[in-house]
Parts: sequence; C-alpha cells; structure tokens
Amino acid sequence: MRQQIPLYYLQWDEMKGVMGQINEDFVDIDDLFLRKLVNATMIHNQIWEHSSHETNEDLEGIIYVKPWAPGKVEHGKEMEKIVFSQFERSNPIGVEFFALDGQHYSKISSVNYDQSLYAAQILLDHYRYIQGKYYTLNYAIWDSSRSKLLIFLEAGE
Repeated sequence: MRQQIPLYYLQWDEMKGVMGQINEDFVDIDDLFLRKLVNATMIHNQIWEHSSHETNEDLEGIIYVKPWAPGKVEHGKEMEKIVFSQFERSNPIGVEFFALDGQHYSKISSVNYDQSLYAAQILLDHYRYIQGKYYTLNYAIWDSSRSKLLIFLEAGE
C-alpha cells in the first residue's frame, strides 16, 4: 500500500485568513495531485471553491477553500444542478464530461480509471477531443464521497 499523507481542507477568507477546518482526509500522492488540480471540491454535500493550496513543512497537504458562489462562476448555477443530481459512486475513479449546449450542460462521455493519476492528467490540458469534437475545459469539481471528477466543457473550434 502506498504511503498515506494527511490532507486538510481549510476555509479561507481574504480578510480574516483561515476560518477553520472543513475536512481532513488521508490520501496518497496521486490523489493529492488530483485534488489540488480541480477548481472545487464537494465536501459534506456542499461545494467548496479552491482558493489556493500548499504542502507544509510536515509534508501535509492543505487546500484553502471558500464557499461556492454559483453566481460568480460562468454557468455556475448549471454546474451546481449537475453536481447535486449525481448519486452513483464510482470504483475507483470516475470521470464525467459535461458539454455546454447553449445555457445547459449535458453529459457527453464518461470513463473510469483505476488510478487517480490518470484522471489528474486530464486536468493538465486546456483542450479535450471527445467524439470528434474539440472542447475547452472550463471547470472541474471533485466529489470525494462518490469518487467522481466532474469536468465542464465548452465546444471549441
């Protein structure tokens, strides 16, 4: 078994700094990589937007988050509908792609990976080629309770 390292989600406020701990988890390095690359994370049935992240001197992972504000993210209300309509759990890692069709997102593809590093690699690219079309990656949300990575795309040229 790979070494597990602590990962803390801390609520961050630009004026006040750290407001408290939202969640603590133990993850391997590949999981940490994935979780630091997404824009937001679903924790305790709430979406938290990432502000920043770091690894402290004790080699503990820290992700600073703030409450999700769907009105401040382009198409955020539509993304929120998708996130809260997901119930099935993936084993081990599920990735679902949603493309913007006008003002609404619809699922265009999904894939399962046995390692989180493979899912994380998707987040390194700005563009994705799916079913004969290029898409721009707009936003990514990790749902750890369901082991799902939800990726929101917009059709490219």
